[in-house]
Amino acid sequence: MKWFIGEFFAMDIAAMTASDWLATCMSVLLAIAIGITYYRVFHPRYKAELESHRHHLMHDDS
Repeated sequence: MKWFIGEFFAMDIAAMTASDWLATCMSVLLAIAIGITYYRVFHPRYKAELESHRHHLMHDDS
């Protein structure tokens, strides 16, 4: 099973093009950003800050 997983996720780094590297970096950064967002949304410390923006779009600024 270890061999199958290692073979399935193996990549040839020397053969990667610039677009491959860009996509890899963007995927990693996006995963980190999503993790930070989930942490901030579901952490109790940030509840009051998020609740203050609950009806933000429904109020007129004028």
